[in-house]
Amino acid sequence: MGRHIASTLLKKGYRLRVAVRRPELCGHLQTSGVAGQIQFVQANLRYPESVEQAILGSDVVINSIGLLFEKGSQNFNNIHKHGPGLIANLCTKNKVKKLIHISAIGSDATSTSKYARTKAEGENELLEEKKDSIIIRPSVVYGPDDNFFNQFAKIISISPLFPLFGGGNTKFQPIYVADLANAIAKIVEDNKGKQIFEIGGNEIYSFKEIIEFISLTIKKKIIVLPVPSNISKSIAFFMMLLPRPLLTPDQVELLKYDNIVDIESNNIGRLGDLGIVPNSIETIVPSYIERFCKGGKYNS
Repeated sequence: MGRHIASTLLKKGYRLRVAVRRPELCGHLQTSGVAGQIQFVQANLRYPESVEQAILGSDVVINSIGLLFEKGSQNFNNIHKHGPGLIANLCTKNKVKKLIHISAIGSDATSTSKYARTKAEGENELLEEKKDSIIIRPSVVYGPDDNFFNQFAKIISISPLFPLFGGGNTKFQPIYVADLANAIAKIVEDNKGKQIFEIGGNEIYSFKEIIEFISLTIKKKIIVLPVPSNISKSIAFFMMLLPRPLLTPDQVELLKYDNIVDIESNNIGRLGDLGIVPNSIETIVPSYIERFCKGGKYNS
């Protein structure tokens, strides 16, 4: 997500300082702007002084740090809960004009999912330190490098059976990463008087409908098998042994909640407020998952 945001802002003429843990891995982004337009610096939430050095002299700070699963010190409490407050405190200290924090739809301090709960706690710590911070809550973000459609397409391509973890009824409102990046660029310029934005695509799909769409796109017939939450958690427990688990017990818990934009609250901004018409998954996703077709994209 971060590189798409950076690329979009560079095209609009902004000068960027990109704070990452491994600056040496970001050379490919240099070609997105002109000479001197982008600078990479090393920063890590474990070392607040490095974060402050990255922030120093900035007009706008965008926090896109997030985790899909926990591993060692890279856990939800450190990154989702306490990270935003730390960044907000440093922004206030250094008189940053605008702080934009990327959270997630479904953030809820009472959620049984640690991911969703710490996202909400992070929002609260953020606002305690900088009350005028802007919060963006996207639904599932997709694009050529995503861990959503690509992951499921890979599984479907090699297996005759797909387990619908959590039963398959969870609703999603996927948003194309380029549309999200454009939304953030618009908010950098003008947040239209809104402090919280929920960002999703035009269409809502159940988990089952998404799997069926992928199956049809890569021309692979499968049997979908709904798996209850308790069994899903047992499977996810063993998946945690993998370096990058496909599913974690907390993600199974998260599947109990729909991941869609709140259309009722007047206090929440949406894509329409920013004048953005989102792309559809039918338009974008086939272009990068058709490689999972048997024999490749062009095999008839």
